[in-house]
Amino acid sequence: MNSQKIIEEKKNGDLILSFMVTQIVEIEDMILKWIPYIRVVSPLSLKDTIKDRLLSYIKT
Repeated sequence: MNSQKIIEEKKNGDLILSFMVTQIVEIEDMILKWIPYIRVVSPLSLKDTIKDRLLSYIKT
């Protein structure tokens, strides 16, 4: 994504990234592609949406 910014690079190689999007759905699918190598920190609404989608996948 063009708006991607690397906020911090951890000693173990992990990255903290920031993205600017106009709609949350722009980033949801990208996040799901990186499971289990990604963790949503904020916003909480996105974190909850991803959690709900994953739980839905498990139930089906």
